[in-house]
Amino acid sequence: MSQPVDLDSARALLQAAAQHPDEMFRWEAIEAVGGSGYASQLTAELLPFLSDAEPLVRVCTLEALMGNTAHEVMTHALGLAVADPDPLVRGYALKNLTCAQYPWLKAFLWKVYRNDRSHYVKIHALSGLLQHGETQVYRKLIEYLQARWHILVINAAQELTLGADRLNPDERAAVVQAMRQRLNDLPEPPVSVVEVLEECLTNLYQLGFRVHRRRDADATNGFA
Repeated sequence: MSQPVDLDSARALLQAAAQHPDEMFRWEAIEAVGGSGYASQLTAELLPFLSDAEPLVRVCTLEALMGNTAHEVMTHALGLAVADPDPLVRGYALKNLTCAQYPWLKAFLWKVYRNDRSHYVKIHALSGLLQHGETQVYRKLIEYLQARWHILVINAAQELTLGADRLNPDERAAVVQAMRQRLNDLPEPPVSVVEVLEECLTNLYQLGFRVHRRRDADATNGFA
């Protein structure tokens, strides 16, 4: 499905999707609007899809609303993070909540980490804590790099990389070492895991290089 060319066509597409019985049509319509740049202007039209019967549609709607910290969006995300029966939806709802700044958010993320049975959700709770300055959780994310389920390895690597700018050089070095060790430990590594780990390692190396250059520049300016 092609992306709408203007706000009115984006709104019309969502209105048509709301009445359409096919969940794939609804998903594709929301994805098209999310990629068009008009999603932030169509919050009211997107919110009803967070109650869609299909988890895939709810996830796609959360993606389209990512970064939108309007009160009504965060209220829906909180409800989904707590009560949605699908762990994928709960995980994405946590990602949405992490974009906001609430005094209770860290305590909530810790509670989710302790109480939710889904490791996918736990990883996203830890990621949110890391992005909000709870850097000690990186060790718990590193533990997931040794998970039996490859999807958890992928999720943990991606979330560690996302929050790596919060870590000090020694902590980032520990993350790099853990990822490299995981690559070496895989007897028959699936292509998907190898690709993600290698991409994450590349991003971590680049981050370390940028940090090093910035410190060199600051030191040079200090002696100028």
